[in-house]
Amino acid sequence: MSKPVTIDTSYIITQNGKPAALIIPLDAKIKEKNGDEVWARLEKLGEEIAKNWKSEKSAVDILSEMRR
Repeated sequence: MSKPVTIDTSYIITQNGKPAALIIPLDAKIKEKNGDEVWARLEKLGEEIAKNWKSEKSAVDILSEMRR
């Protein structure tokens, strides 16, 4: 009789050397984060991006050009 096996392996699929997809087991337990933690992290990332912004154009200007 065989025993159930737990495999905690995941695979990152890349395209041109950059992550494009993640393959995980169907029954994988995904850790859910508190919404406040996620927003705090996003705000911190936004501050880091603003501090290191090197373009003369704003992010809004760049996005507007991309949408044209």
